[in-house]
Amino acid sequence: MASEKIRSRDPIEVRIGARIRVRRRALRLSQRRLGERVGVTFQQIQKYESGSQRLSVVRLLAIAGALDCSVGELLDLPGGGLEAVSVYEPATEEERVLCEAFTQISDPRLRRTVLALVAQLAALEVRSASGMPPTSKRP
Repeated sequence: MASEKIRSRDPIEVRIGARIRVRRRALRLSQRRLGERVGVTFQQIQKYESGSQRLSVVRLLAIAGALDCSVGELLDLPGGGLEAVSVYEPATEEERVLCEAFTQISDPRLRRTVLALVAQLAALEVRSASGMPPTSKRP
């Protein structure tokens, strides 16, 4: 029996693939259409998006061009890409729109402000649902 070398998916490759998928869906492109733009089959796009196939720099440049974004947007990894990352797939259209809009904010201070606002709103919702009065953290 021939031994096959099984390669585990690298968390960074999975994250890049997920960002490709989010961007492709935001543009309402099918995997087939993206593949046509890049010069590969839709099956190859599936492999890139799942992180099961490594992307060359040349292919990453082509995909970024086809998705009308920079390579930097596809490589936006926490901690410089040195740590394992999790991938969140939006479940609803509202979540997808929110995630897509958030990725368009490049200013780190503004991104932190938006995150803090959403976290506060979520906390208010949880407190309200549990019957607890809202708290105030005013200086």
